[in-house]
Amino acid sequence: GTYTAHQARKTNEGKHTIDMLSKHFNQWSELPMSSITEVELKDWQATKEQSGLSHATIKRAFGAFRTMLRHAVREGVLEFDPSHKFQLQAPTAKEKSKKQQGDELRVRRMLTAIELTQIQKGIDNYKSLLVKQRASSIAHGKKDLTRLGNLAHPHWFFPFFRLAAYTGLRTGDLYSLTWQELNLQFKRLVKIPNKTKHHSDPITVNLPLDDTITKIMNDWFVQIGSPSSGVVFPSPVTGNQMDKKAHIKHWKKVLSLGEVTSDLDFYSLRHHYISRLVAGGIPLFTVA
Repeated sequence: GTYTAHQARKTNEGKHTIDMLSKHFNQWSELPMSSITEVELKDWQATKEQSGLSHATIKRAFGAFRTMLRHAVREGVLEFDPSHKFQLQAPTAKEKSKKQQGDELRVRRMLTAIELTQIQKGIDNYKSLLVKQRASSIAHGKKDLTRLGNLAHPHWFFPFFRLAAYTGLRTGDLYSLTWQELNLQFKRLVKIPNKTKHHSDPITVNLPLDDTITKIMNDWFVQIGSPSSGVVFPSPVTGNQMDKKAHIKHWKKVLSLGEVTSDLDFYSLRHHYISRLVAGGIPLFTVA
């Protein structure tokens, strides 16, 4: 209804918000918003905790719910926000311990030389694996499939990975990146990050592209048909923007094939990029 239309103005972030509300508050969809009480909100949090949901996810979901209620007040649908006095319970001791352990494993730092070598090994091995798997499929009767060995990039993940490492962009900004923002002719990437897009004074990332990354992305551009518009990494199935977690299984495969022993998530590429800038003496304001 009205709130879906309001969130639709925010493109993919808005859809994510609506999906979150539908997923975590579906049981209340037929209730008047004014009827929600603190008791029900406490029960909601307890139920989510019992289901194994992390406190961070619960906090995000509740934040989206409260934002909707406050919007309803501004629009005159509600006289007051029924959640205004409610505060989420603090994380359980188990959740705190789990978070501390996770933070210890995912320290924001530069990647080591060994890790970088292992990641590159994983990338090379994953490429070889995909090429071999496709060749095997063709040999077993699937003649209509394209041989991946003839392509510059046997999978969208490889240019995605290279651009992530080169730019330090968040994955959400990579998924929403368009060919207008990645200008290969002028060798420049100009992008307003999704997190600041709706601010009154949004940040603009403006990066030059060197010859290597330009060649990588130009090969990808030609491989997918030299589109005049659209996202840089479209879904192979729908042609639209992919799910924000589409890269995770491929990243895990790279880590496995590269024998990376550290518990690195894909965001480590952004940490590494930022840490290199700071270590190189770039002013923190410029880095930000």
